[in-house]
Amino acid sequence: MTNSQFWGIDSPIYGNHGTVDGRDGFIYLFGALGANSPNYNESTNFLARVPFSNPTDYWAYTYWDGASWSNTPLSNPQTDGAAPASIIKGAPQGSVIWSNHYNQFMYLYPGPFFSNGKPHQDSPILKPHISPAKSQKNAKTNKIIAILAVTSSSLTGPWSEPITLYTGDTQYYAPVAQPHYDVSGKTLAVSMSVFEPEFMVSVVVDFD
Repeated sequence: MTNSQFWGIDSPIYGNHGTVDGRDGFIYLFGALGANSPNYNESTNFLARVPFSNPTDYWAYTYWDGASWSNTPLSNPQTDGAAPASIIKGAPQGSVIWSNHYNQFMYLYPGPFFSNGKPHQDSPILKPHISPAKSQKNAKTNKIIAILAVTSSSLTGPWSEPITLYTGDTQYYAPVAQPHYDVSGKTLAVSMSVFEPEFMVSVVVDFD
């Protein structure tokens, strides 16, 4: 379902930025406009939901319009920073979970390292997991890239300011949170892809 064939070119591709059990009988899907959309912007997130009983029925979906849930799909929503229906801006492809440790939803995504290269004071202590290869500096950008997170008690927001979960000396993308390894939420396994050369790396984040 995470493709423009299901949703249409002018609609956000719900599910390509993560899905989560809303704990209320609905599946919630995060999505951004695809590359073929006139207003393409993969960093502006929109939200749809569908009952657990009917995820393959296009007409069972409802869409967050910025104020309420609507049966009308969004069509070419603004992505210039003024999109009223967007729930998170400036957040590329990531994943969303429910954290039992914080009793909040958490969205993870790649981004630039905040605070002039220094971690936020509220950043968790990191315990690296076994990784398949040593990180390498991205030859094109030469920038430190981070995995960030925002939290909220409601999937429609408001969402917190981002905190830095992980940083390295290469460019990461598409982080996948895997809360099933520790259902308490005190630690969180995160897998992510790396550019040039392409490989996967995993870390375990330990929340104080």
